[in-house]
Amino acid sequence: MKRFYKKIEDGPLAWPVIFFLFGMCGTCALFLLFQHSIRWAKPPSRCTVMCYMNGDNDLNAEVLHAVDMMETVGSSKYLNILALVDGSRNSQHGYGQIWESTRLLHIKKDDHIGVISSPVLQELGELDLGNPETLEKFIKSCLKFPADRYIFCAFAHGQGIIETDSLGTSNRPKSLAISPDASSNRLMTQREFHEGLQKAMGGLKFDLMVFFSCLTNMVEVGYSLRNLTNYMLGSEDVIRIVNEPPGTFQIRGIRFEDLLREVKSNPSIPIVELGKKTVDGFIDQYRNETLILDTEGKARSIRYSGGLSLVRCENYQKLAVRLDRLAQVLYRKLMHDEEKDIKRFLAEMYGTMAACQRYQSFLNLEYYDLQDFLIRFQEAVTDRQIKKSCLEILKFVKDHIVIYEKHTSDSQSNGVSIYLSNFLVPDNIYDAHQAMYGASKFGQDTSWDEMIDLYRLKMGELYADILIDRIQESLIDSDFRTFYQTNPKVPWALRKSIMKGHWRPVMRYLDILATLHPKQRPVNALVCLKDILSASKSHDQRAIDAISRLNGLLNSSIGD
Repeated sequence: MKRFYKKIEDGPLAWPVIFFLFGMCGTCALFLLFQHSIRWAKPPSRCTVMCYMNGDNDLNAEVLHAVDMMETVGSSKYLNILALVDGSRNSQHGYGQIWESTRLLHIKKDDHIGVISSPVLQELGELDLGNPETLEKFIKSCLKFPADRYIFCAFAHGQGIIETDSLGTSNRPKSLAISPDASSNRLMTQREFHEGLQKAMGGLKFDLMVFFSCLTNMVEVGYSLRNLTNYMLGSEDVIRIVNEPPGTFQIRGIRFEDLLREVKSNPSIPIVELGKKTVDGFIDQYRNETLILDTEGKARSIRYSGGLSLVRCENYQKLAVRLDRLAQVLYRKLMHDEEKDIKRFLAEMYGTMAACQRYQSFLNLEYYDLQDFLIRFQEAVTDRQIKKSCLEILKFVKDHIVIYEKHTSDSQSNGVSIYLSNFLVPDNIYDAHQAMYGASKFGQDTSWDEMIDLYRLKMGELYADILIDRIQESLIDSDFRTFYQTNPKVPWALRKSIMKGHWRPVMRYLDILATLHPKQRPVNALVCLKDILSASKSHDQRAIDAISRLNGLLNSSIGD
Protein backbone atom coordinates (compact mmCIF):
# COMPACT_ATOMS: atom_id res chain seq x y z
CA MET A 1 0.00 0.00 0.00
CA LYS A 2 2.84 2.35 0.78
CA ARG A 3 4.39 1.64 -2.63
CA PHE A 4 1.07 2.45 -4.34
CA TYR A 5 0.88 5.88 -2.68
CA LYS A 6 4.54 6.43 -3.53
CA LYS A 7 3.91 5.73 -7.23
CA ILE A 8 1.05 8.20 -7.34
CA GLU A 9 3.07 10.80 -5.52
CA ASP A 10 6.06 10.46 -7.87
CA GLY A 11 4.12 10.05 -11.13
CA PRO A 12 3.07 12.77 -13.60
CA LEU A 13 -0.67 12.26 -12.80
CA ALA A 14 -0.19 12.49 -9.05
CA TRP A 15 -2.42 15.53 -8.30
CA PRO A 16 -5.20 14.73 -10.83
CA VAL A 17 -5.50 11.24 -9.34
CA ILE A 18 -5.65 12.64 -5.81
CA PHE A 19 -8.38 15.17 -6.76
CA PHE A 20 -10.33 12.42 -8.54
CA LEU A 21 -10.23 10.13 -5.49
CA PHE A 22 -11.31 12.88 -3.11
CA GLY A 23 -14.11 13.89 -5.48
CA MET A 24 -15.38 10.34 -5.64
CA CYS A 25 -15.28 10.05 -1.85
CA GLY A 26 -17.22 13.30 -1.45
CA THR A 27 -19.88 12.20 -3.92
CA CYS A 28 -20.24 8.87 -2.13
CA ALA A 29 -20.53 10.63 1.20
CA LEU A 30 -23.28 12.94 -0.08
CA PHE A 31 -25.10 10.00 -1.61
CA LEU A 32 -24.93 8.09 1.65
CA LEU A 33 -26.19 11.10 3.60
CA PHE A 34 -29.08 11.51 1.14
CA GLN A 35 -29.97 7.84 1.49
CA HIS A 36 -29.79 8.17 5.27
CA SER A 37 -32.14 11.15 5.29
CA ILE A 38 -34.63 9.34 3.10
CA ARG A 39 -34.46 6.23 5.25
CA TRP A 40 -35.04 8.15 8.52
CA ALA A 41 -37.51 10.82 7.42
CA LYS A 42 -40.80 10.00 9.19
CA PRO A 43 -44.06 10.28 7.27
CA PRO A 44 -46.80 12.31 8.99
CA SER A 45 -48.60 10.45 11.77
CA ARG A 46 -51.97 8.99 10.91
CA CYS A 47 -54.62 10.04 13.42
CA THR A 48 -58.13 8.76 14.09
CA VAL A 49 -60.40 11.06 16.09
CA MET A 50 -63.46 9.45 17.69
CA CYS A 51 -66.25 11.91 18.58
CA TYR A 52 -68.98 10.66 20.93
CA MET A 53 -71.71 13.28 20.44
CA ASN A 54 -74.68 12.83 22.77
CA GLY A 55 -77.39 15.29 21.80
CA ASP A 56 -80.28 13.18 23.10
CA ASN A 57 -80.96 15.82 25.75
CA ASP A 58 -81.02 19.62 25.93
CA LEU A 59 -77.62 19.79 24.15
CA ASN A 60 -79.08 18.71 20.80
CA ALA A 61 -78.75 22.02 18.95
CA GLU A 62 -75.22 22.60 20.27
CA VAL A 63 -74.09 19.06 19.39
CA LEU A 64 -75.38 19.28 15.82
CA HIS A 65 -73.79 22.69 15.34
CA ALA A 66 -70.49 21.27 16.58
CA VAL A 67 -70.71 18.46 13.99
CA ASP A 68 -71.50 21.05 11.32
CA MET A 69 -68.41 23.06 12.32
CA MET A 70 -66.26 19.92 12.33
CA GLU A 71 -67.14 19.56 8.65
CA THR A 72 -65.34 22.84 7.95
CA VAL A 73 -62.15 20.84 8.60
CA GLY A 74 -63.04 17.34 7.46
CA SER A 75 -60.95 14.18 7.19
CA SER A 76 -57.79 13.90 5.09
CA LYS A 77 -55.16 11.37 4.02
CA TYR A 78 -53.65 11.37 7.50
CA LEU A 79 -56.73 12.25 9.55
CA ASN A 80 -59.96 10.30 9.94
CA ILE A 81 -62.78 11.90 11.93
CA LEU A 82 -65.58 9.58 13.02
CA ALA A 83 -68.63 10.85 14.90
CA LEU A 84 -71.47 8.99 16.58
CA VAL A 85 -74.28 11.54 16.67
CA ASP A 86 -77.48 11.00 18.66
CA GLY A 87 -80.20 13.64 18.44
CA SER A 88 -83.42 14.16 20.36
CA ARG A 89 -87.00 14.57 19.28
CA ASN A 90 -88.88 17.87 19.15
CA SER A 91 -85.67 19.90 19.40
CA GLN A 92 -85.41 23.20 17.53
CA HIS A 93 -82.14 23.13 15.65
CA GLY A 94 -82.83 23.51 11.93
CA TYR A 95 -81.11 20.31 10.77
CA GLY A 96 -84.26 18.27 10.14
CA GLN A 97 -85.97 15.25 11.70
CA ILE A 98 -83.39 12.82 10.32
CA TRP A 99 -81.20 13.82 13.26
CA GLU A 100 -83.65 12.55 15.88
CA SER A 101 -82.05 9.09 15.71
CA THR A 102 -78.40 7.93 15.88
CA ARG A 103 -75.96 7.99 12.95
CA LEU A 104 -72.30 7.10 12.50
CA LEU A 105 -70.56 9.66 10.29
CA HIS A 106 -67.22 9.86 8.54
CA ILE A 107 -66.69 13.61 8.72
CA LYS A 108 -65.82 15.12 5.34
CA LYS A 109 -65.01 18.72 4.48
CA ASP A 110 -68.00 20.94 3.76
CA ASP A 111 -67.98 24.72 4.28
CA HIS A 112 -71.77 25.02 4.05
CA ILE A 113 -73.01 25.93 7.57
CA GLY A 114 -76.55 24.78 8.29
CA VAL A 115 -76.33 21.41 6.54
CA ILE A 116 -74.56 18.25 7.72
CA SER A 117 -73.52 16.38 4.58
CA SER A 118 -70.83 13.91 5.73
CA PRO A 119 -71.23 10.30 4.56
CA VAL A 120 -73.38 8.19 6.87
CA LEU A 121 -71.53 4.94 7.57
CA GLN A 122 -74.43 3.48 9.56
CA GLU A 123 -78.05 4.41 10.24
CA LEU A 124 -78.49 3.05 13.76
CA GLY A 125 -81.99 4.08 14.78
CA GLU A 126 -82.41 5.10 18.42
CA LEU A 127 -79.32 4.19 20.43
CA ASP A 128 -78.65 4.71 24.12
CA LEU A 129 -75.44 6.75 24.42
CA GLY A 130 -75.62 6.30 28.18
CA ASN A 131 -74.96 2.57 27.66
CA PRO A 132 -71.33 1.33 27.72
CA GLU A 133 -72.10 -1.22 24.97
CA THR A 134 -72.89 1.67 22.62
CA LEU A 135 -69.56 3.27 23.51
CA GLU A 136 -67.71 0.01 22.97
CA LYS A 137 -69.24 -0.68 19.56
CA PHE A 138 -68.54 2.87 18.43
CA ILE A 139 -64.86 2.68 19.31
CA LYS A 140 -64.50 -0.69 17.60
CA SER A 141 -66.01 0.84 14.45
CA CYS A 142 -63.46 3.66 14.64
CA LEU A 143 -60.56 1.23 15.02
CA LYS A 144 -61.33 0.00 11.50
CA PHE A 145 -59.51 3.21 10.54
CA PRO A 146 -56.05 2.23 11.91
CA ALA A 147 -53.76 5.04 12.99
CA ASP A 148 -50.56 5.91 14.79
CA ARG A 149 -52.48 8.11 17.22
CA TYR A 150 -56.01 8.00 18.63
CA ILE A 151 -57.94 10.91 20.11
CA PHE A 152 -61.29 10.52 21.88
CA CYS A 153 -63.68 13.49 22.11
CA ALA A 154 -66.88 13.43 24.17
CA PHE A 155 -69.62 16.06 23.89
CA ALA A 156 -72.12 15.14 26.61
CA HIS A 157 -73.42 16.26 29.98
CA GLY A 158 -71.22 15.37 32.95
CA GLN A 159 -71.58 15.44 36.73
CA GLY A 160 -68.09 14.37 37.75
CA ILE A 161 -67.33 11.28 39.81
CA ILE A 162 -70.80 11.01 41.40
CA GLU A 163 -74.36 11.51 40.20
CA THR A 164 -74.88 14.84 41.94
CA ASP A 165 -78.55 15.03 40.88
CA SER A 166 -79.35 12.02 43.05
CA LEU A 167 -81.02 13.12 46.29
CA GLY A 168 -81.50 9.71 47.87
CA THR A 169 -79.95 6.30 48.20
CA SER A 170 -79.65 4.79 44.74
CA ASN A 171 -80.60 1.20 43.91
CA ARG A 172 -77.11 0.78 42.50
CA PRO A 173 -74.08 3.00 43.06
CA LYS A 174 -73.29 5.36 40.20
CA SER A 175 -70.12 7.28 39.57
CA LEU A 176 -68.59 9.25 36.71
CA ALA A 177 -72.03 10.48 35.76
CA ILE A 178 -71.50 11.10 32.04
CA SER A 179 -73.54 11.06 28.86
CA PRO A 180 -77.15 11.05 30.13
CA ASP A 181 -79.53 9.88 27.38
CA ALA A 182 -83.05 11.31 27.62
CA SER A 183 -84.64 8.52 25.58
CA SER A 184 -83.35 5.78 27.89
CA ASN A 185 -83.18 7.94 31.05
CA ARG A 186 -79.80 6.54 32.06
CA LEU A 187 -76.12 7.48 32.11
CA MET A 188 -72.81 5.68 32.47
CA THR A 189 -71.09 4.83 35.72
CA GLN A 190 -67.34 5.24 36.07
CA ARG A 191 -66.89 1.48 36.02
CA GLU A 192 -69.11 1.08 32.94
CA PHE A 193 -67.33 3.89 31.12
CA HIS A 194 -63.91 2.42 31.91
CA GLU A 195 -64.90 -1.13 30.97
CA GLY A 196 -66.51 -0.01 27.71
CA LEU A 197 -63.31 1.79 26.70
CA GLN A 198 -61.03 -1.01 27.83
CA LYS A 199 -62.93 -3.75 25.97
CA ALA A 200 -63.00 -1.71 22.79
CA MET A 201 -59.37 -0.58 22.79
CA GLY A 202 -57.99 -4.08 23.44
CA GLY A 203 -54.72 -2.88 24.89
CA LEU A 204 -54.40 0.25 22.75
CA LYS A 205 -54.18 3.60 24.44
CA PHE A 206 -55.58 7.01 23.54
CA ASP A 207 -53.02 9.74 23.10
CA LEU A 208 -55.59 12.27 24.28
CA MET A 209 -59.12 12.23 25.68
CA VAL A 210 -61.09 15.49 25.41
CA PHE A 211 -64.17 15.93 27.59
CA PHE A 212 -66.66 18.60 26.60
CA SER A 213 -68.51 17.62 29.78
CA CYS A 214 -68.96 19.56 33.01
CA LEU A 215 -66.98 18.75 36.16
CA THR A 216 -64.96 15.94 34.56
CA ASN A 217 -61.36 16.95 35.32
CA MET A 218 -61.26 15.35 38.75
CA VAL A 219 -58.52 13.34 40.44
CA GLU A 220 -60.88 10.37 40.63
CA VAL A 221 -61.78 10.46 36.92
CA GLY A 222 -58.17 10.87 35.78
CA TYR A 223 -57.11 8.03 38.09
CA SER A 224 -59.69 5.68 36.56
CA LEU A 225 -58.46 6.49 33.03
CA ARG A 226 -54.72 6.40 33.73
CA ASN A 227 -54.22 3.11 31.84
CA LEU A 228 -56.36 4.14 28.87
CA THR A 229 -54.98 7.53 27.87
CA ASN A 230 -51.74 9.47 28.06
CA TYR A 231 -53.39 12.87 28.45
CA MET A 232 -56.81 14.18 29.35
CA LEU A 233 -58.29 17.59 28.62
CA GLY A 234 -61.34 18.84 30.50
CA SER A 235 -62.81 21.23 33.03
CA GLU A 236 -63.17 20.87 36.79
CA ASP A 237 -65.88 23.52 36.58
CA VAL A 238 -69.17 23.72 34.74
CA ILE A 239 -68.66 24.43 31.02
CA ARG A 240 -71.00 27.28 30.25
CA ILE A 241 -72.47 27.49 26.74
CA VAL A 242 -74.26 30.64 25.66
CA ASN A 243 -76.75 30.10 22.84
CA GLU A 244 -79.41 32.71 23.56
CA PRO A 245 -81.38 33.25 21.47
CA PRO A 246 -80.98 29.73 19.96
CA GLY A 247 -78.69 29.67 16.95
CA THR A 248 -76.44 32.54 18.03
CA PHE A 249 -73.73 30.43 19.76
CA GLN A 250 -71.97 33.32 21.51
CA ILE A 251 -69.91 30.94 23.67
CA ARG A 252 -69.40 27.39 22.42
CA GLY A 253 -67.01 25.95 24.98
CA ILE A 254 -64.53 23.48 23.43
CA ARG A 255 -64.48 24.07 19.69
CA PHE A 256 -63.65 20.67 18.27
CA GLU A 257 -63.04 22.10 14.80
CA ASP A 258 -60.09 24.13 16.13
CA LEU A 259 -58.49 21.00 17.56
CA LEU A 260 -59.12 19.08 14.33
CA ARG A 261 -57.71 21.90 12.22
CA GLU A 262 -54.46 21.81 14.21
CA VAL A 263 -54.16 18.04 13.70
CA LYS A 264 -55.00 18.29 10.00
CA SER A 265 -52.41 20.98 9.34
CA ASN A 266 -49.76 19.15 11.35
CA PRO A 267 -50.63 15.44 11.82
CA SER A 268 -47.56 14.93 14.00
CA ILE A 269 -48.27 17.87 16.34
CA PRO A 270 -47.18 17.00 19.91
CA ILE A 271 -50.16 16.33 22.17
CA VAL A 272 -49.01 18.90 24.74
CA GLU A 273 -48.86 21.59 22.06
CA LEU A 274 -52.30 20.54 20.78
CA GLY A 275 -53.70 20.65 24.31
CA LYS A 276 -52.29 24.11 24.98
CA LYS A 277 -53.79 25.52 21.80
CA THR A 278 -57.18 24.02 22.70
CA VAL A 279 -57.07 25.49 26.20
CA ASP A 280 -56.13 28.93 24.83
CA GLY A 281 -58.95 28.87 22.28
CA PHE A 282 -61.43 27.83 24.96
CA ILE A 283 -60.59 30.47 27.54
CA ASP A 284 -60.51 33.33 25.01
CA GLN A 285 -64.31 32.99 24.69
CA TYR A 286 -64.86 33.74 28.38
CA ARG A 287 -62.62 36.77 28.74
CA ASN A 288 -64.98 39.19 26.98
CA GLU A 289 -68.46 40.28 27.95
CA THR A 290 -71.32 38.58 26.10
CA LEU A 291 -74.58 40.23 25.07
CA ILE A 292 -77.71 38.26 25.93
CA LEU A 293 -81.42 39.10 26.00
CA ASP A 294 -83.10 39.31 29.39
CA THR A 295 -86.69 38.25 30.12
CA GLU A 296 -87.96 41.56 28.75
CA GLY A 297 -86.05 41.16 25.49
CA LYS A 298 -83.48 43.82 26.36
CA ALA A 299 -79.82 43.20 25.60
CA ARG A 300 -77.46 43.15 28.57
CA SER A 301 -73.83 42.23 28.88
CA ILE A 302 -72.58 39.50 31.16
CA ARG A 303 -69.27 37.78 31.75
CA TYR A 304 -69.12 34.04 32.40
CA SER A 305 -66.48 32.11 34.31
CA GLY A 306 -64.60 29.17 32.87
CA GLY A 307 -61.51 27.03 33.10
CA LEU A 308 -59.86 24.20 31.18
CA SER A 309 -56.73 22.13 31.77
CA LEU A 310 -54.53 19.46 30.23
CA VAL A 311 -53.37 16.73 32.63
CA ARG A 312 -50.96 13.81 32.34
CA CYS A 313 -52.87 10.70 33.38
CA GLU A 314 -49.99 8.25 33.81
CA ASN A 315 -48.91 10.09 36.97
CA TYR A 316 -52.22 9.67 38.77
CA GLN A 317 -51.04 6.41 40.31
CA LYS A 318 -48.26 8.23 42.18
CA LEU A 319 -50.65 11.03 43.16
CA ALA A 320 -53.09 8.48 44.57
CA VAL A 321 -50.34 7.02 46.75
CA ARG A 322 -49.57 10.47 48.17
CA LEU A 323 -53.22 11.34 48.77
CA ASP A 324 -53.73 7.97 50.44
CA ARG A 325 -50.85 8.69 52.82
CA LEU A 326 -52.39 12.07 53.68
CA ALA A 327 -55.79 10.44 54.25
CA GLN A 328 -54.23 7.91 56.61
CA VAL A 329 -52.48 10.65 58.60
CA LEU A 330 -55.76 12.58 58.93
CA TYR A 331 -57.60 9.39 59.90
CA ARG A 332 -55.13 8.55 62.67
CA LYS A 333 -55.28 12.10 64.01
CA LEU A 334 -59.08 12.01 64.17
CA MET A 335 -59.01 8.61 65.86
CA HIS A 336 -56.26 8.99 68.44
CA ASP A 337 -55.65 12.66 69.32
CA GLU A 338 -57.05 14.23 72.47
CA GLU A 339 -60.45 15.90 72.12
CA LYS A 340 -59.10 19.44 72.32
CA ASP A 341 -56.63 18.70 69.48
CA ILE A 342 -59.32 16.99 67.38
CA LYS A 343 -61.61 20.01 67.80
CA ARG A 344 -58.86 22.35 66.69
CA PHE A 345 -58.08 20.16 63.69
CA LEU A 346 -61.77 19.87 62.70
CA ALA A 347 -62.11 23.64 62.90
CA GLU A 348 -59.04 24.02 60.66
CA MET A 349 -60.40 21.60 58.08
CA TYR A 350 -63.93 23.02 58.19
CA GLY A 351 -62.61 26.56 57.77
CA THR A 352 -60.43 25.49 54.84
CA MET A 353 -63.37 23.86 53.04
CA ALA A 354 -65.54 26.94 53.61
CA ALA A 355 -62.95 29.22 52.00
CA CYS A 356 -61.90 26.89 49.17
CA GLN A 357 -62.84 27.07 45.46
CA ARG A 358 -65.86 24.80 45.01
CA TYR A 359 -67.84 23.53 42.05
CA GLN A 360 -71.39 22.58 41.22
CA SER A 361 -72.58 19.61 43.27
CA PHE A 362 -75.10 19.34 46.09
CA LEU A 363 -75.21 22.95 47.35
CA ASN A 364 -71.65 23.24 46.01
CA LEU A 365 -70.40 21.30 49.02
CA GLU A 366 -68.76 18.22 47.44
CA TYR A 367 -66.24 19.17 44.71
CA TYR A 368 -63.16 21.23 45.65
CA ASP A 369 -60.17 22.48 43.68
CA LEU A 370 -57.34 20.24 44.88
CA GLN A 371 -54.53 22.78 44.82
CA ASP A 372 -56.60 25.53 46.43
CA PHE A 373 -57.57 23.11 49.21
CA LEU A 374 -53.96 22.03 49.80
CA ILE A 375 -52.65 25.61 49.84
CA ARG A 376 -55.27 26.78 52.36
CA PHE A 377 -55.11 23.63 54.47
CA GLN A 378 -51.34 23.68 54.96
CA GLU A 379 -51.62 27.34 55.97
CA ALA A 380 -54.40 26.59 58.48
CA VAL A 381 -53.08 23.45 60.20
CA THR A 382 -50.60 23.45 63.05
CA ASP A 383 -49.62 19.79 62.60
CA ARG A 384 -46.20 19.70 60.89
CA GLN A 385 -46.68 16.27 59.32
CA ILE A 386 -49.93 17.33 57.66
CA LYS A 387 -48.39 20.58 56.48
CA LYS A 388 -45.41 18.72 54.97
CA SER A 389 -47.66 16.18 53.24
CA CYS A 390 -49.84 18.92 51.73
CA LEU A 391 -46.83 20.76 50.35
CA GLU A 392 -45.41 17.55 48.86
CA ILE A 393 -48.70 16.74 47.10
CA LEU A 394 -49.07 20.32 45.94
CA LYS A 395 -45.64 20.26 44.29
CA PHE A 396 -46.35 16.88 42.64
CA VAL A 397 -49.65 18.12 41.17
CA LYS A 398 -47.99 21.25 39.79
CA ASP A 399 -44.96 19.43 38.37
CA HIS A 400 -46.40 16.11 37.17
CA ILE A 401 -50.20 16.23 36.82
CA VAL A 402 -51.40 19.60 35.53
CA ILE A 403 -49.47 20.30 32.33
CA TYR A 404 -51.33 23.43 31.25
CA GLU A 405 -54.28 25.32 32.74
CA LYS A 406 -56.15 28.57 32.29
CA HIS A 407 -59.17 30.04 34.05
CA THR A 408 -61.03 33.35 34.26
CA SER A 409 -60.01 35.91 36.86
CA ASP A 410 -63.08 35.30 39.05
CA SER A 411 -62.02 31.70 39.74
CA GLN A 412 -59.43 30.06 41.97
CA SER A 413 -59.27 26.97 39.77
CA ASN A 414 -55.95 25.22 39.27
CA GLY A 415 -56.77 22.32 36.96
CA VAL A 416 -58.15 19.35 38.92
CA SER A 417 -60.74 18.92 41.64
CA ILE A 418 -61.38 16.24 44.26
CA TYR A 419 -64.41 14.93 46.12
CA LEU A 420 -64.47 16.03 49.76
CA SER A 421 -68.00 16.05 51.18
CA ASN A 422 -68.79 18.92 53.53
CA PHE A 423 -70.28 18.13 56.94
CA LEU A 424 -73.31 20.29 56.07
CA VAL A 425 -74.56 17.86 53.37
CA PRO A 426 -77.75 16.19 54.74
CA ASP A 427 -77.47 12.57 55.85
CA ASN A 428 -79.60 11.04 53.07
CA ILE A 429 -77.66 12.86 50.35
CA TYR A 430 -74.35 12.03 51.98
CA ASP A 431 -75.18 8.33 52.27
CA ALA A 432 -76.21 8.11 48.60
CA HIS A 433 -73.21 10.00 47.27
CA GLN A 434 -70.71 8.30 49.54
CA ALA A 435 -71.97 4.91 48.32
CA MET A 436 -71.35 6.04 44.72
CA TYR A 437 -67.92 7.35 45.64
CA GLY A 438 -66.97 4.16 47.45
CA ALA A 439 -67.69 2.24 44.24
CA SER A 440 -65.23 4.34 42.25
CA LYS A 441 -61.75 3.01 41.53
CA PHE A 442 -60.10 5.79 43.53
CA GLY A 443 -62.46 5.20 46.45
CA GLN A 444 -61.63 1.50 46.44
CA ASP A 445 -57.85 1.94 46.10
CA THR A 446 -57.33 4.68 48.71
CA SER A 447 -58.45 5.61 52.23
CA TRP A 448 -59.92 8.90 51.04
CA ASP A 449 -63.57 7.85 51.53
CA GLU A 450 -62.84 6.32 54.97
CA MET A 451 -61.20 9.58 56.03
CA ILE A 452 -64.28 11.54 54.86
CA ASP A 453 -66.55 9.18 56.84
CA LEU A 454 -64.54 9.66 60.04
CA TYR A 455 -64.35 13.44 59.52
CA ARG A 456 -68.14 13.57 59.26
CA LEU A 457 -68.59 11.36 62.33
CA LYS A 458 -66.30 13.52 64.46
CA MET A 459 -67.90 16.73 63.20
CA GLY A 460 -71.28 15.32 64.19
CA GLU A 461 -69.98 14.73 67.70
CA LEU A 462 -68.02 17.95 68.16
CA TYR A 463 -69.38 20.60 65.74
CA ALA A 464 -71.65 22.16 68.36
CA ASP A 465 -68.73 22.37 70.81
CA ILE A 466 -66.55 23.97 68.11
CA LEU A 467 -69.16 26.68 67.54
CA ILE A 468 -69.66 27.23 71.25
CA ASP A 469 -65.87 27.55 71.68
CA ARG A 470 -65.94 30.23 68.99
CA ILE A 471 -68.76 32.06 70.77
CA GLN A 472 -66.91 31.91 74.08
CA GLU A 473 -63.70 33.22 72.50
CA SER A 474 -65.57 36.04 70.74
CA LEU A 475 -67.05 37.19 74.06
CA ILE A 476 -63.65 37.13 75.75
CA ASP A 477 -62.25 39.23 72.87
CA SER A 478 -65.36 41.45 72.75
CA ASP A 479 -65.72 40.39 69.11
CA PHE A 480 -69.49 40.76 68.87
CA ARG A 481 -69.47 40.54 65.09
CA THR A 482 -68.20 36.92 65.26
CA PHE A 483 -70.57 36.27 68.18
CA TYR A 484 -73.69 37.24 66.24
CA GLN A 485 -72.48 35.59 62.98
CA THR A 486 -71.92 32.28 64.78
CA ASN A 487 -75.12 32.07 66.84
CA PRO A 488 -77.53 31.28 63.96
CA LYS A 489 -75.49 28.11 63.22
CA VAL A 490 -75.70 26.82 66.80
CA PRO A 491 -79.34 25.55 66.92
CA TRP A 492 -78.78 23.38 63.81
CA ALA A 493 -75.61 21.94 65.34
CA LEU A 494 -77.33 21.34 68.68
CA ARG A 495 -80.19 19.60 66.88
CA LYS A 496 -77.76 16.89 65.80
CA SER A 497 -76.46 16.63 69.38
CA ILE A 498 -80.01 16.35 70.76
CA MET A 499 -80.91 13.62 68.24
CA LYS A 500 -77.94 11.60 69.51
CA GLY A 501 -78.71 12.27 73.19
CA HIS A 502 -75.72 14.58 73.72
CA TRP A 503 -76.98 17.21 76.18
CA ARG A 504 -73.69 18.64 77.43
CA PRO A 505 -73.30 21.12 74.52
CA VAL A 506 -76.90 22.32 75.01
CA MET A 507 -76.37 23.08 78.69
CA ARG A 508 -72.98 24.64 77.98
CA TYR A 509 -74.53 27.00 75.41
CA LEU A 510 -77.27 28.04 77.82
CA ASP A 511 -74.68 28.61 80.57
CA ILE A 512 -72.77 31.06 78.33
CA LEU A 513 -75.91 32.98 77.32
CA ALA A 514 -76.97 33.22 80.96
CA THR A 515 -73.86 35.32 81.67
CA LEU A 516 -74.94 37.95 79.13
CA HIS A 517 -77.14 40.95 79.68
CA PRO A 518 -80.67 40.07 78.44
CA LYS A 519 -80.39 42.62 75.61
CA GLN A 520 -77.24 40.90 74.30
CA ARG A 521 -78.80 37.47 74.01
CA PRO A 522 -79.55 36.13 70.48
CA VAL A 523 -83.32 35.78 70.82
CA ASN A 524 -83.84 34.25 67.36
CA ALA A 525 -81.34 31.48 68.12
CA LEU A 526 -83.05 30.79 71.45
CA VAL A 527 -86.49 30.60 69.81
CA CYS A 528 -85.13 28.23 67.15
CA LEU A 529 -83.54 26.04 69.83
CA LYS A 530 -86.82 25.95 71.77
CA ASP A 531 -88.64 24.69 68.67
CA ILE A 532 -86.00 21.96 68.21
CA LEU A 533 -86.30 20.88 71.85
CA SER A 534 -90.09 20.81 71.67
CA ALA A 535 -90.03 18.82 68.40
CA SER A 536 -87.72 16.22 69.96
CA LYS A 537 -90.52 15.23 72.40
CA SER A 538 -87.86 13.88 74.70
CA HIS A 539 -88.91 12.92 78.25
CA ASP A 540 -85.29 12.82 79.37
CA GLN A 541 -84.86 14.89 82.55
CA ARG A 542 -81.99 16.75 80.86
CA ALA A 543 -84.34 17.84 78.07
CA ILE A 544 -86.90 19.07 80.61
CA ASP A 545 -84.18 21.00 82.45
CA ALA A 546 -82.91 22.52 79.18
CA ILE A 547 -86.40 23.71 78.17
CA SER A 548 -86.95 25.20 81.61
CA ARG A 549 -83.69 27.12 81.53
CA LEU A 550 -84.25 28.23 77.93
CA ASN A 551 -87.74 29.58 78.78
CA GLY A 552 -86.26 31.54 81.64
CA LEU A 553 -83.63 33.11 79.36
CA LEU A 554 -86.23 33.95 76.72
CA ASN A 555 -88.68 35.48 79.20
CA SER A 556 -86.04 37.72 80.73
CA SER A 557 -84.73 38.75 77.28
CA ILE A 558 -88.14 39.50 75.79
CA GLY A 559 -89.34 41.11 79.03
CA ASP A 560 -86.40 43.52 78.96
